[in-house]
Amino acid sequence: VATLLSPSKAFWALVLVSAWLALPFMLLICVTARQALPRDVTEAAVLDGAGRWTLWRAILWPQLRPAIVTGMLLRGILLFNALHIPLMLVPEPQRVGTVPIALASYAIARYDNAYTASALLSLLGLAVTLGLAVRVLRQPGLWDEHHG
Repeated sequence: VATLLSPSKAFWALVLVSAWLALPFMLLICVTARQALPRDVTEAAVLDGAGRWTLWRAILWPQLRPAIVTGMLLRGILLFNALHIPLMLVPEPQRVGTVPIALASYAIARYDNAYTASALLSLLGLAVTLGLAVRVLRQPGLWDEHHG
């Protein structure tokens, strides 16, 4: 555990655990989205001679992309509230710099009585999330029915 005091090792440990925790959620979204796709399109592509890679790249991926992007966006929002992950993995998260924004905001308000700085730090997380959401949702062709 002492090796997690290094910022780079702590970062990669947190990335690995966060990805592991996100796997069931994303798997559920992908499986559900795949089951909702019409089978005639994939059957027609197979009859036309499409291989596995072509079927994935040209048929399935464009239809699954909105669900995957939505799942990633929701998981990103949930990650801002993941207070328990750094506190469980890293012995001294404040020393390594792995304290989540929500916990840092609370600590600033509670112990430093800097409520303005705490509110600005909270708004930073909201601004990043909204900025990513707007950027993703404005991608051309992401929500189109027909991909060509």
